[in-house]
Amino acid sequence: MILLNIIKTRIAKLSLLMMGLILASSCTYLEPPYNLHKLKEAKTSHKDYNIQDGYVAGGYDVVAYFSKRVKRGKSNLVLRYQGVKFKFSNKVNYTAFKNNPQKYTPQFGGWCAYAMAKDKKVSINPETYLIKNKKLRIHLLSGT
Repeated sequence: MILLNIIKTRIAKLSLLMMGLILASSCTYLEPPYNLHKLKEAKTSHKDYNIQDGYVAGGYDVVAYFSKRVKRGKSNLVLRYQGVKFKFSNKVNYTAFKNNPQKYTPQFGGWCAYAMAKDKKVSINPETYLIKNKKLRIHLLSGT
């Protein structure tokens, strides 16, 4: 009985490993600078932003990324900028954004930066990001 459980556990782990390898092989890794230098970032209007759950960056605190922290914003700390809403995890970040929103606003309206380099708008995983040239770039997958 114990041997059967060990075999089942190993088969389950092997299955997960194989699924991960299949998924990884279907992803493309592109070394920086992602060909993003070819993109010219136009003035962003509210319709150009990637809004997930009603907020830019899926409600994550865009200022916190610059401290190498990924934090969800709080519903009582919300600012509107260019017609869209941003959430913040604390009053310090709220104030920092309010004083300099251009510094913290994600590039490409918060759409996946890698996909934008290929002229596609793809949603993001708010926990996958890169700070490049003092600009926040949010991605769908890590390594992109």
